[in-house]
Amino acid sequence: MNCALVRDNQSMGQLTNLSFAWNVANIKRGHVRVTAAVSVAGGSRGDGRQLRQLQLYRHEMQHFVRVLHEYIANEVVTVSWHEFEANLSQHLAGVDDLRQRHLNYLHKCRFRSEPQSDQ
Repeated sequence: MNCALVRDNQSMGQLTNLSFAWNVANIKRGHVRVTAAVSVAGGSRGDGRQLRQLQLYRHEMQHFVRVLHEYIANEVVTVSWHEFEANLSQHLAGVDDLRQRHLNYLHKCRFRSEPQSDQ
């Protein structure tokens, strides 16, 4: 049972590691390295087009990360949290019951955040 709890906590940690600020900072750092590499390589006209294309890719990545973060925050965590709060308003038999309800909350978050097949 402890292994399941650790695995669920690691999964939720992976979801929260997709924070917008962290990913955008990494993308910007990568953009600075690419910009420096392009400027060192030479000043031909092709470099400007290449830099523009890299800026477009960076923008698309930032948009993807932002949308994914908003989806997880709004559709997974918030909905599951409200269900968890409603579940806590019912009578608790003890600490073990609280632990089980929290495990159910983590399982719901994990299930809702994983892609589902259409079978």
